[in-house]
This record gives sequence, C-alpha cells and structure tokens, in this order.
Amino acid sequence: MSVPTLLGEEMATNTEVIKSFAEFTGDVTKNVGIFMIVPKFLHPYLVSYLQSANKHYQVMEKYVAPVIVERREKMKQAQEAGVDHGLENNFLQGLMEFKNTDAPNKSSYYTEKEVAHAVLLVAFASVHTTSVNLSFSIYWLIARPDLKAQLLEEIERIVPGNTPVTHEALSKMQFLNNFMREVLRQGADKVATGKKALRDFTFKNGYQVPKGHSVNTTLRQLNFGDNATRSSVEDMDPAKSLNKVSTSPARDFASFGMGKHMCPGRFFAVQEIEMSLVHLLKHFDIDTVSGKKPHPVPTIAGVVATTCEEPLVFTPKHI
Repeated sequence: MSVPTLLGEEMATNTEVIKSFAEFTGDVTKNVGIFMIVPKFLHPYLVSYLQSANKHYQVMEKYVAPVIVERREKMKQAQEAGVDHGLENNFLQGLMEFKNTDAPNKSSYYTEKEVAHAVLLVAFASVHTTSVNLSFSIYWLIARPDLKAQLLEEIERIVPGNTPVTHEALSKMQFLNNFMREVLRQGADKVATGKKALRDFTFKNGYQVPKGHSVNTTLRQLNFGDNATRSSVEDMDPAKSLNKVSTSPARDFASFGMGKHMCPGRFFAVQEIEMSLVHLLKHFDIDTVSGKKPHPVPTIAGVVATTCEEPLVFTPKHI
C-alpha cells in the first residue's frame, strides 16, 4: 500500500521496489549495536559487511529515477504549453518539486539520483512501524474474539459488502479508532524514543546530560502510569480510549512522541493501518494455524515489544 500511495501507480506492482520498502529498515538497523561500540574511524570499513543499504539504493536508481525523468519531461512540456502538468500530487512529486536551498543556485532542484535515494528515507521511517502495528492489531483480534466481533459489526454497518473503504468511512468508525489507540498504547516498548545530546544540556531542575550521552523515555510508564508491567490480554479495553483520537498525544498516550519531535506521519500511518485492517477483515477469516490464542505483543527481556511469530492462516470470504 505504501508504494503506490507514496510513489504513484507507476510503482504499484513493481515487486523489487515493494521488496526494498519492506526490507530497507531491517537491513540498515540489524547491526546498529555493533556500530555503537566500534570506533568511528572503523565505520567506513565495516559498512559493506554489516549493512546492505546499497542494494536498495540501486533498486531506486533502476526503477524510480526513470519515472522522475519521465515526470520532469511532462512538467517541462506542460510549462511550455502554459497548462497544468496534471501529475498526481504524491510524496515523490513533492520531493521532485522541492528546491535544494543549499546549492549555489538556490532555485535548483535535486537530481534524479538524489530524489530516488531520498525515497528510502520515508520507507525507513514508515513501513516497518506501520506493518508492526498492523500485526499487533491482527493478533489482538485473534486473542480477543469479543473485540473482533464488535469491530466486524461496525465494519458491516458502515461499509457493507463491496462498499469502498474511504477516509470518510474510517472517520465514522468510533470503535476502530478506540481499538487502534489501545493497540498503539499496548505496543509500546518499556524504554524508547532515545535522543543523543549533541552538546552539554541542563534541564530546568538542574539535571545535566553531558554531550554524547543518550537519554531514553520510559514510554510504557508514560502510557500506563507507575504500574507499567505487561498487562494481561484480558485487560485490553478500547473503552479506555473513548472520545480520544488515535493520532492525538496525551499524558497516557506518547506512542507517537511529544512536542516538536512528535511523528509527523502519524495521520497517514494510522489511516494506512486502519484501512489495511478493515480490508483484511472484510475479505478474510484470520486465525492462527494452531488454533491457539496468541499473546499479541511478546517482549524481549520484558523491555522491547516485538511481533508475535505464531503463523496465521487467511481464509477468503465470499462477499
């Protein structure tokens, strides 16, 4: 879904681009811990062994760069004819039209290669997180059939049969909003949203953070208070998010961050997850292969929330 939405229909069925979007984040971050303990002067020599980002850049150069060239030619022809170019206003188009203010010529645009590489930045920031939370959502519904029944009733009432799933339709699904907000709260790591001090910093209360040190947020404690231990599956209650928007931060909802560093793509992310979830529930019966109820959000050492590895079976519905 991210590829055609962000890059356009030209890339909608390109399996190599879709694969790069899906794998880029993991390929870049899988060995980040090693970089943190190895001296910086050795990093250039380790990159080719510990990261595989270059193969993804090559995919973007091969498939996305030619699309940029084609679009820019259409823009040029439209400008000469004095008409609107009529191209889809998506993320890729925005990157193409963004001017490089650091260049000697302030009105120059980024090259096709630079734009193609920049596309992977949004893949890094968005695809992994949305897919993980979509996974959490599915496993929560399998673990809690009562929640699944309520959501299916709402879906059938608002988008029955083959009715298109639109932004307007999603905005009417109050239970879906409540459920999604709780999924995002429950999926929080115990410690997250780390920041590295680029200079010595002193808080108003006198607490000092030396340059180079990292500070992390006790995210799960922010979401659930002092009793931040992993709650039982039965404690998941969408009613706790009644009349609270799933994209708005609150004292009990910091999953998207806070302040100026709050996730700017949260509106797109939530809509993408919700739309995908509704589509899957309308067209498939979903269950674990074993038939057992899974724990939706397992943890690593009780600190890092991770995805459930229980295999799933999708049985097509006839609607």
